[in-house]
Amino acid sequence: MSRLKLGVMGACGRMGQRVLALAVEDPRIEVVGVVESQGHPRMGDVLAPNLVLGSDLDDLMRDAQVYIDFTTPESSLAGAAAASQHGVAAVVGTTGFTDEQRAAFRSACQGIPWILAPNMSYGVAVLATLVRAAAERLGKGYDVEIVETHHRRKADAPSGTALWLAEQVCAGRHWVKDKVSCFGRQGRPGPRSEDSIAVHAVRGGDVVGEHQVLFLGPGERIELIHRAQSRDTFAQGAIEAALFLRGRPAGAYEIADVVLHTS
Repeated sequence: MSRLKLGVMGACGRMGQRVLALAVEDPRIEVVGVVESQGHPRMGDVLAPNLVLGSDLDDLMRDAQVYIDFTTPESSLAGAAAASQHGVAAVVGTTGFTDEQRAAFRSACQGIPWILAPNMSYGVAVLATLVRAAAERLGKGYDVEIVETHHRRKADAPSGTALWLAEQVCAGRHWVKDKVSCFGRQGRPGPRSEDSIAVHAVRGGDVVGEHQVLFLGPGERIELIHRAQSRDTFAQGAIEAALFLRGRPAGAYEIADVVLHTS
């Protein structure tokens, strides 16, 4: 099979750099374009052989089969619109979407295969499955708390992964997430409600990412923890997702689909 033609959005960001570094060394992939937002200080730089940093999304999508995007919700919406026009599959790891932005993204992706995931790690995909199963099997007698820790520069809180894990708990217990989640506590909140999920965000240092889901029951506690030690975990997951999407029918896919395909 010919090499996948891949475009990279946010190529100078922390995640974009790792995606690019791994992709250019992957014999299965040909990186055909790299972009950043207009006015970026590195605009015009050569980031890899024959890859000059640009800002034109149409140029990127014109040559790519799939693109990978770890940027901002606003940039991701623009990228999805351009991808849809050119029939390019989308792998997006951007976090911090509002409900309205997420709906707009899904609308923009109609007609193409796409993955929007707050975490591209295979391990987190498995963790989500375990969390959902535990929530279903353990029932209301076990309170659920989620604690996430990230580096001091992370912009959004709680992390998209923590919110996704809360969704898995709700799915397991048939709860409506928006009605049961709380974010931290202060003052005198009173006794803990049994039909709630608390999500706590910790920021500091250079922590790549840690997510802890606690099920606290009578006389025992279960902890499910994922610790990322390198951003390459997420970058490689995104690359595998891009390879998975090539030639797929239009529609939404999940990282779990990629894991099952490659396991």
